[in-house]
Amino acid sequence: KSSYPKRNLFKGCDYGRLLKKVESREEMLTQLRNKDASKAEDVATKIAWVFGLHNKDTIPL
Repeated sequence: KSSYPKRNLFKGCDYGRLLKKVESREEMLTQLRNKDASKAEDVATKIAWVFGLHNKDTIPL
């Protein structure tokens, strides 16, 4: 991870770097599931909530 917050964001056109970030996140979740399953589920829920937050199609009109 970088100490610069902008480098840790998941947006942009550098797809190679984005793919590495996603793979490292999945690896971190896998290791966390082996150590502490409840904490891993909390982290996975937070990640899923963040992705759902940006979906503008679910807003009722």
